Amino acid sequence: MLACRLFRNSLCGVVALILLSSGAAVHAQRLNDKDLERMMKNLRDDSKDFRSAFSASIHKSSIRNTGQDKDARALAEQFEKQTDELYKHFKGSKAADPYVWPVVRSAGELDRLVYSLELDSKTTLSWEKARSEIHQIATSYGVAEPYSQSQVPIRN
Repeated sequence: MLACRLFRNSLCGVVALILLSSGAAVHAQRLNDKDLERMMKNLRDDSKDFRSAFSASIHKSSIRNTGQDKDARALAEQFEKQTDELYKHFKGSKAADPYVWPVVRSAGELDRLVYSLELDSKTTLSWEKARSEIHQIATSYGVAEPYSQSQVPIRN
């Protein structure tokens, strides 16, 4: 009986240490303000490049000249504006919590479009660059992304 209690207490202690150390790892992943600002600026700039490539690629895709085409282009434009708002707000106040989730949500929708429509490599590479930046920003704010790296198709 005493051995069971000691084992249980030891097990609880080990679990507590693991949880505490994983919490410290999450905080260690938070970028400092200077790096976050640079990352948000890069994302803003890359979202402009992505929108341009995305529009051209959508024009050649299976959804061209449809309502989906217009919706997709509007989503890319909205994403570009959201990244601009995120950067401007953070630059002014060093806080951007309410601006991160809309960017991540739009990114999830764009991610599905980019890969389901099998857009050209320029657009895909541009998206993957932006997506990497979104991942770092979302991780810093503890925002879960609606997609995972395992869903990205493997290209030969």
